[in-house]
Amino acid sequence: MSVASFRLAVIAATACIALWAAAATGADTMMTRAADLRADRYVDSAAIRRIDIGTRVELLKTDAGWVQLRVDGATGWVRATSLAGDSAAVASLARLESGRGASNNIVVAAGIRRIPKASRLALIIGVESAGGEGQPPQRWPGVAHDIESARLMAQRMGIPEDNVEIVRGSDAGLRGIEDALDRLAQRVQPGDQVLVYFSGPGTLSLSEPPSAACGGAWVSTDGRSLSAGALAARLKPLFTNADKVMVVSDAAYSAPAAGGRPTPNPAKKFLPIAAASSCVPPVEGAAMPLVDAAYRAGAPTSNLVHVQSAVGALQGLDQALAGGIFTQTFADCLMGDATDADRSGSITVAELAACTNRRGIVPGAGTAGAKPEAVAMVTGNAGFSPTPGVTGTVATPASGDLNAGATPPASGTSAIAQSPRAALDDVLAQRDGRVRVELTATPSTLQIGKDFLDLRLTSSHAGVVYVILLGSDEKSFYLLFPNDLDRNNRIAAGETLQLPRLHWRVQSQGPPGRNVVLAVVAESERDLKPLDGNKSGPFSTLLTDTQGRAQLQWLLGRSSEADTERCLAAGSKRNLAAIRVCSDAFGAARVDVMER
Repeated sequence: MSVASFRLAVIAATACIALWAAAATGADTMMTRAADLRADRYVDSAAIRRIDIGTRVELLKTDAGWVQLRVDGATGWVRATSLAGDSAAVASLARLESGRGASNNIVVAAGIRRIPKASRLALIIGVESAGGEGQPPQRWPGVAHDIESARLMAQRMGIPEDNVEIVRGSDAGLRGIEDALDRLAQRVQPGDQVLVYFSGPGTLSLSEPPSAACGGAWVSTDGRSLSAGALAARLKPLFTNADKVMVVSDAAYSAPAAGGRPTPNPAKKFLPIAAASSCVPPVEGAAMPLVDAAYRAGAPTSNLVHVQSAVGALQGLDQALAGGIFTQTFADCLMGDATDADRSGSITVAELAACTNRRGIVPGAGTAGAKPEAVAMVTGNAGFSPTPGVTGTVATPASGDLNAGATPPASGTSAIAQSPRAALDDVLAQRDGRVRVELTATPSTLQIGKDFLDLRLTSSHAGVVYVILLGSDEKSFYLLFPNDLDRNNRIAAGETLQLPRLHWRVQSQGPPGRNVVLAVVAESERDLKPLDGNKSGPFSTLLTDTQGRAQLQWLLGRSSEADTERCLAAGSKRNLAAIRVCSDAFGAARVDVMER
């Protein structure tokens, strides 16, 4: 469906990225994992050589999360997260800067900066030591590094420091963890987004009825377990208010068996406890069934995602000098290493997990047929984008990896041809499951030059309506509503809108094919000013290129008040009266309309 021909003016925007660099020297720095030595500080820069784990290297300087090294006469760059040692303390500072731009703002696509928001909160839990009944305490020194990695994740997600609580040491007993979860639930307001991170030992636990299956549970400093059902019960108040809850956990739920019984393994974050002695894990290994437990507790299916260390040899594996294998690789991917596999303009959790798994250690590396070991697994809403508008490396049609679970393009099509629809799918995946939106088109097939588009839109909540059309030529996105002829885009709870209205009908003009209509009902108004210079008649437009796809998702997923002081104020300064106008949450629905 073509509304009219148009030309999109190129909007230039600049962002100043503050890069921190420091010089340091020393031969005390060691590789904590294998990595490619690259010619420059970019993930797609040419690889000079492979550096094995345990190799001693000379640190030359650091720059924005990258470290320049000299090893065996070769000089190049590796990510700071691959190193440990006294000189690597400098590298950790560089890593802290790797996701930070000027004034703690993160630069995103289309010249827009991601600013920490009061509506985002994080709870980081680190259990560095624990002892079961009658067992001496075990220690996992890498957990301290995981806590720092989790802080970087929170920063990357736009969570202000005042909204991050860290529970560790003696505070990470079972009561301390439960109290922290309760405090988090009390702070969360409608439309908030939440990160819960856990690094520490896991164990086995029987789940609550009706399944009563053996699954993973977290272990506290005092050697007590927190099962998936118990955690879901603590998180239930969050599900009532939060737009999105992302849980990231790095723990092991099984260990090498001796005589048929699990035994401790210092390198794995696993602790057998007496309460789980009757629990027999699945043959393929155990994971934490948090999402299933949360759904039983009433969590909306689109509002929760759980990313955890995958079942297998690397599950919960701890490196004393660097942290968990899963946490290291997942943090790297979140900080910018992930690939925008479907070219949608944003990075989803599925793409973060795919990036993490590509970096799995290869058992028996060098042997024929050796493949990376799974590092991450995802349950729940894998389409959630924790950093909307932030794009990573864009996959090429020939070599790009698809999202986990995605269907490859049909023969004769390319990944590029799929990307405009993928951008709308990504927007849909960010919807708040508490806001139920229904969208229908009657008829759903239009005869070119004759029929008019006719939509019916209903919402369970009051809000502000935005309707996007991706034309059948897939060259442009049109903001059908609101437009220059009709700016009355409010909807009441339970109301049904008929769109387009009589004074701005839209007739089918071809070319033949599928149009995609996306309706968004947002809790707050969106800032459409960036689209003012791009018009096709009364309708604002965006190209479907990489910049346009990212900008579309950014504009629809962000309150127009996002940059105001009342929306940025975090911690105790948060103004509860402004929660609604600051909310990024929205409901959404899409419908396909064919033209013939």
